[in-house]
Amino acid sequence: MRGVFGPFALVLLSVAACSEVRPFRCQVTEQCGAGGRCEPEGYCSFVDPDCGSGRRFGEQSPGALANLCVGAGTGSDAGSADADDSLEMPPQPAQADTFIDQNTPGMPHGNPHTLRIDAEPLQRGLLRFEPTLPAGAELRRAELRLHIPAGGQLDAGTLRLYAITESWDEAAATWTQRSAGTPWSAAGVGPASRASSAVGELDARRDDHDHVVRLPTALVAGWLANPSQNFGLVLVVEGSADQGATVVSREDPDPSQRPRLVLRYRP
Repeated sequence: MRGVFGPFALVLLSVAACSEVRPFRCQVTEQCGAGGRCEPEGYCSFVDPDCGSGRRFGEQSPGALANLCVGAGTGSDAGSADADDSLEMPPQPAQADTFIDQNTPGMPHGNPHTLRIDAEPLQRGLLRFEPTLPAGAELRRAELRLHIPAGGQLDAGTLRLYAITESWDEAAATWTQRSAGTPWSAAGVGPASRASSAVGELDARRDDHDHVVRLPTALVAGWLANPSQNFGLVLVVEGSADQGATVVSREDPDPSQRPRLVLRYRP
């Protein structure tokens, strides 16, 4: 009997090993396939009417999240998926932010309490941080935290973030100019003025809420290593022809709602 079933058992073990599901981390929703959405935790979720949130993490999420309903125990439990010996820096505030408006192409908006991001009229938000870490530290994780105020939600479409590829001045940036007398390579921080692929996105349909966007560590590590090439981020509405959102800016009187960058590092 062992002569008959021994090889068969080895085949079964081999198949099981080959079929092991490995965690997949997403950056944008397009990486999740049909019906998928990239959640702030960095893993894909899919529609499931049995979940209170209507969505469930996929089987390619790590053990703490795999097949768990989105929003069900994803606080401290979600953190355990990335548990290591890293430390968290205090939140670092934005050093510059503004929004630009196609309808007022020559007007700067460098000190509003909210940033307007819209598909019609075209409006885009700009953010820049100047992150720091202790000397010799290794960056392990970077999160952008944005607050959408009451009534500021995006009813359709997606809010995406792109790395800006040229410098800009908070006080002087407009739809046509990135600083006084210097035009954008593409008006409105168009494709020639930003990276071709989004570095993150958020589901902005929920208002009066802090939204967390996981940023690629390579992007933020580049800012840390070469601050002169840190030109920040632009927020763009995509997937909608006429919807918009607002995000609390660094000028808001409540520091807890201002844009923050949270870094985890290993000494």
